[in-house]
Amino acid sequence: MKTFKFIPFLSIAAVLLYSCNTSLSSQSTTTEFDIPQFFKEEVQKLQTLNPTVTKTVSNDKSSESKEIKISNWEKELAQFSTIDINKSGTEFLKESNRDTLIYSTPSDSKTKITVKVIFNQNLPAEISIYKKTQNLLFVNEETMNYNVGNSYILDKKQYVKGMGNNRYLIKGIIH
Repeated sequence: MKTFKFIPFLSIAAVLLYSCNTSLSSQSTTTEFDIPQFFKEEVQKLQTLNPTVTKTVSNDKSSESKEIKISNWEKELAQFSTIDINKSGTEFLKESNRDTLIYSTPSDSKTKITVKVIFNQNLPAEISIYKKTQNLLFVNEETMNYNVGNSYILDKKQYVKGMGNNRYLIKGIIH
């Protein structure tokens, strides 16, 4: 007789556990524009096409340009993939109009990030990213722009207390 009293308890426990599990898995997670995935696909496309690039690298003191073939596009465009607006724990505000999406961190965020994606016929045509990190010791500003299949720019400015300013610029024109 004691066994029969125990069975309803197990049945109720099983139903409760199942319902908790179901509610967690049925929650929909909305995903926004997937920057890392987009650049993964771009890297594959550029590796296959193997275009010539006029690459300019400069800092505060010098500048150098060369026509080259990029052997590792994943490494070349890696900075773009570090921004992931779908990353858990990161809050972005979203604005959109006909052909433009803008994601930005709230004004009270320690790291300010703005991502602008411009579409042409529903396909990404240009991605601009601005990131600013600031604390008591330094200010770091990064501006990145990728014009799909045509060009990319990585512009990094850094101010370190007691050491001054540095600027580093990479510009690639894809032929």
